[in-house]
Amino acid sequence: MKVCPNPACPYAVKFRRAQEYRDDVAACADCGTALTGEAPAALAPRAPEAAEGDGALARLLVTLGAGAIL
Repeated sequence: MKVCPNPACPYAVKFRRAQEYRDDVAACADCGTALTGEAPAALAPRAPEAAEGDGALARLLVTLGAGAIL
């Protein structure tokens, strides 16, 4: 399996991991970099989505505020 070694690749920036490709693909579909067999070491693991905030606290505050007004 090949991966994109570019840490600035749009896929790597968004998902914080290297995009994986079949062995017959030669270049990254997102950035055009030649593929290699090893991922870049500069990518840090991404925090879970819940830790980034999904707006649950804001929705709760709006709901409680609306209930207080009524």
